[in-house]
Amino acid sequence: MEENLILVICTFPDRESSLKVSKFLIENKLAACVNIFPCESIFFWENKINEEKEYIAFIKTRKKLFETVKNEIGKMHPYSTPEIISFKIENINEKYFKWVLKETKKTKEGNI
Repeated sequence: MEENLILVICTFPDRESSLKVSKFLIENKLAACVNIFPCESIFFWENKINEEKEYIAFIKTRKKLFETVKNEIGKMHPYSTPEIISFKIENINEKYFKWVLKETKKTKEGNI
């Protein structure tokens, strides 16, 4: 497997914004699949500890699309400092790997 896939993780304040961004990424072939889960987050922000209910998105895509994915999320995200983190997928079954490649753009170039 020459192509590298990644899992991008991003949190959102509500289900609606997570769905909006996820659908955009799928429709524009920037992600093959996005799983969205409700979660509770604890973080330090504006000089205090915060506890919030959020939604976390697991975004499966090609490594070479990360910068485009990050930039598009940043344009649409309601947070001023969104969490956008990627992890290299090192082990994956062959059929799923091929499916992700089929459902995503081959290059990061082109208009969205």
